[in-house]
Amino acid sequence: MDQVLKQVLSAIKILLLLILSVGFLGIGMLHLVALPEIVGYFDYWKLPLALMYAVGVVEVIGSIALYYEPTRYYGGFALLAIMVGALVIHIKNGEYNPAIIPAAIGLNILLFLFIHHKLRKEF
Repeated sequence: MDQVLKQVLSAIKILLLLILSVGFLGIGMLHLVALPEIVGYFDYWKLPLALMYAVGVVEVIGSIALYYEPTRYYGGFALLAIMVGALVIHIKNGEYNPAIIPAAIGLNILLFLFIHHKLRKEF
């Protein structure tokens, strides 16, 4: 792989790592402190509040796992599973515009994992 391409991919990977980890850490903490707006969404979707806390735990742990090399794939795929679940909930409830958000975040997780894999194979 060309050296310039490696540098560009490394920069994109770091940017995605920061955006994904900070974003999931923040939203995970909001799930754990039971932000009234998030509780309202779970009530509207008729989902148990225990699921809200479980999602928060996975988001916080997953965001931290992205930073540690041996757990990076586990964290990424756990967060991807959360995004697939969010996408299904939105579509199931006929919320097609909001479904774009978990779909886009999921694609960014896949991009991050793909770049990480490609760079890892080169070294």
